[in-house]
Amino acid sequence: MVPPHRAAILDDRVSFEQAATLPIAGLTALRALRAGGSVVGRNVLVTGATGAVGHFAVQLAVLSGAYVTAQVRTPERDAQARALGAARVVTTLDDPSLGPFHLVLDGIGGPMLTGAIHRMAPEATAVVYGGSGGTTGLHLRDFSTQAWNGKVMGLISELPELTKGEDIALLARLVADGRLRPLIGWTRNWTQTPEAFEALAGREIRGKAILLRT
Repeated sequence: MVPPHRAAILDDRVSFEQAATLPIAGLTALRALRAGGSVVGRNVLVTGATGAVGHFAVQLAVLSGAYVTAQVRTPERDAQARALGAARVVTTLDDPSLGPFHLVLDGIGGPMLTGAIHRMAPEATAVVYGGSGGTTGLHLRDFSTQAWNGKVMGLISELPELTKGEDIALLARLVADGRLRPLIGWTRNWTQTPEAFEALAGREIRGKAILLRT
């Protein structure tokens, strides 16, 4: 039995496939964005912007009034990131004109996170929810360029526990209204779970893999 605080009523305009993307990827993006406070008119950087969480993070930040810079892996993903509402799309953070960012939503870690901190504004926040880029080495001097008194937050989206259903319901309403578009890259029967893991490991799926019990 699902506890009531973890459940949400779905609008008929939201498919079960769309709903399946919300409890992890959608919730992570929403709660990461909230960690930065109000972003109206502020510069927000989303790394891994066309991934499962990044896809939501860009859209939610734009809906919240932010000027979003999207970092993507290859130039071919530029159009996809712009379609989500990103004002600027980059593949690296080497351009000194980037930022300063008031909030960084990072799903990569490693050198990408270090580079993002170099582009942060004073007292800005970097929220980390992924680490596909490897180990991140940080030193006090990484904050000395301009990210004075900045902070790095490791997000565990399970918390706060008691508002999970409420937050999922919010995301579902945005999907129903057409203001939030989940990215579904693969839909199969649950018996094909091994194939799903193989495809994810090989980076063959862009977005979420959905397994249905039919």
